[in-house]
Amino acid sequence: MAVNHYLDRPEAEFLTAIRRVRAAGMTGIELNTPDPDLIDHLAVLIRAEQLELMAIATGRMACHDGASPTAGEVLSRAAAAAERHHAKLVVGLIRGRASLARDLVERFLRETLGRILVVHPHIQVVIEPIAAREAAWPNTLADGLDCLDRFGWRNEPRIKLLADAFHLVPSGEMDQWEAARPWIGHVQIAGPARAAPPLADPAIDAQLAQALRFAADHGLDCGFELAANATDEAERCAAWAASVLAE
Repeated sequence: MAVNHYLDRPEAEFLTAIRRVRAAGMTGIELNTPDPDLIDHLAVLIRAEQLELMAIATGRMACHDGASPTAGEVLSRAAAAAERHHAKLVVGLIRGRASLARDLVERFLRETLGRILVVHPHIQVVIEPIAAREAAWPNTLADGLDCLDRFGWRNEPRIKLLADAFHLVPSGEMDQWEAARPWIGHVQIAGPARAAPPLADPAIDAQLAQALRFAADHGLDCGFELAANATDEAERCAAWAASVLAE
């Protein structure tokens, strides 16, 4: 299991958070930092705690610039770090401005990821469909598969899709996960407000449990979003996951 950690806080708090992750029995970190130049340093801290840097999220690095040349340059720097640290590069384009339309996103993904695949032959990329309220495209797993087809990446082993329960469970897409399985390379689990399970709503917990079983059944890395300042959240989440998988 991994934790998606938003780094807007001092290093000491980051260390406290990842130590809670390790103590809860989780094995890795999915790093979400707004600055790609911090990745190498944070990777050292993560490995010093006997944790794996499993994935590097990039949405916050580029969201204010959208699919711009600046965003492309930032994404390229993150890709270099991901290849160095054998971590997946998570690409999900958050709509940073209202003018970020689908045709611009398509061109950006085709050109930027195409260049990254050439420059970084050992990179592993997962494209994240993000709900339409936050992103222009792709928004669903079907969109993600369309993206792979449009760019000729359906059979490219270095590019898969990320299935994020936060974006896909509310849209009723859980029934599409099995059909898209060969092209899913990573799973994220979070409920409303990006809260980690268990939640107060049994119906949502049941859907998140379905996502967790999907990841386990298919041997996929699975990340949870955990708040750095929640002292027992990692322990509660790990206990919930263990109980789900023991059923």
